[in-house]
Amino acid sequence: MYCIKCGQQLPEEALFCPVCGTPVATINNRTIIDGPIKTEIFNWGILDDNSVAINQTNSWLKKHKIIVESISTQARYGSFSKTSILNHLEIKYRESKDGFIHEMKYFAETKLFGNNFSSLDKKYEDWVAKNPEVSVVAKTRNGHQGVNTPSSMTIFCLYIPQA
Repeated sequence: MYCIKCGQQLPEEALFCPVCGTPVATINNRTIIDGPIKTEIFNWGILDDNSVAINQTNSWLKKHKIIVESISTQARYGSFSKTSILNHLEIKYRESKDGFIHEMKYFAETKLFGNNFSSLDKKYEDWVAKNPEVSVVAKTRNGHQGVNTPSSMTIFCLYIPQA
């Protein structure tokens, strides 16, 4: 276990870092400061779609108990699907024996005219409200504003299925 502020290795029973005094944070009695930050990078090609990206990501996530520090996404416009498609995902995380199994989900919408995606936000908010047992740890939005093509927006969220 390592201090998130100064990187000092901590004794298992530590409540505070002995060097800088930073408290060791916990969630549901699970230590969330454990190990160095690592990075997992996923890339997908032009023939892949969001379901391929989400399935591959979830396959990796199910094999790792982690604490997520951050995610970043890049998407491209899918000319066949007319929506924003994930082509790059970077997950910064810490491995932890007390970490969580995560899952990823997406919500997508395309507009022929305009770029108001409040109905997409409503879909996401409705899903969160209908699933109070999940704990969303990261959410990103990727979109494309069309000139001669439709506009699209996709929300990607990383969550803990049962908090």
